[in-house]
Amino acid sequence: MDSAIIIASFAFITAATTPLIQSYIRRQDKKADYLRQDEVAERAKTDNAKLLESQEKLASQNNETARLLVQSNEKSDHRSDVQDAKLDQIHTLVNSNLTAEMQARLVTLRSFLDVSLKYALHPPTMGEAELAELASSIADTRSEIAKLAAQLEDRLQQTQVASEQLQVDLGKDRTKS
Repeated sequence: MDSAIIIASFAFITAATTPLIQSYIRRQDKKADYLRQDEVAERAKTDNAKLLESQEKLASQNNETARLLVQSNEKSDHRSDVQDAKLDQIHTLVNSNLTAEMQARLVTLRSFLDVSLKYALHPPTMGEAELAELASSIADTRSEIAKLAAQLEDRLQQTQVASEQLQVDLGKDRTKS
């Protein structure tokens, strides 16, 4: 009977201690699980702080980039205004030189027409072919004078319109400042 008592005692001890051991193991698992959850929460907190810091740096960099872009655009606008003013000056000089050239040519043509008309009115000994050639030359000169005078009149009107527009533009620039 001794072995039956030992086996029964062993079964009793096993039956009595198994729930205690399992309870202990479950508590240890829960503690380990709580520690893991705490570690994960701490890592998440740290990662969240790093992410927030990174976002703040990115926002700061974006603000600086935007500031530099605005500054660059302002410089570019200023350069563009300066270039436009220089181009306007060049355009004005070229136009005034061309207009002066056209006016000088008109004066020359009118002088040539006057000489041709005087010559035609008091011709020395000229044949009919020479008189016809002179008449054709006078007609061509009159036509050229009319074209040139019309072009100069058109230039004068365009210059007046451009001058008025410049005054309007200058008025706009003053109101912007």
